[in-house]
Amino acid sequence: MSTTDDNSDQQHVGIEDKTSSKKECTSCEQNNVNTITNGIDSVVIQDDTSTTTCANCGKEGNSADMNICNKCKEVKYCNAACKKKHRKKHKKACERRVAELHEEQFSNNQHY
Repeated sequence: MSTTDDNSDQQHVGIEDKTSSKKECTSCEQNNVNTITNGIDSVVIQDDTSTTTCANCGKEGNSADMNICNKCKEVKYCNAACKKKHRKKHKKACERRVAELHEEQFSNNQHY
């Protein structure tokens, strides 16, 4: 056996016979767990105190302090003036979203 074969045997600790099972070695499993854990740790959870941008002017502000669309509750504005200016652009998407929310609520409340 060459030194390359020896190194690969040491790297794959706890590997089972390839013919009996397709299980990964324990070191590879740990690498997969570490990769998943690092991915989870890098996810940013946004709460109401996070910063967000105004849908009209792009100004950043505290999400909790911003005005939201009264109908769809998804779009935020830095003030009432921006909310009013953006209404014409937002109206169709807003109505579509409100209809989706209504249908979701209707289908969740139906009992057979």
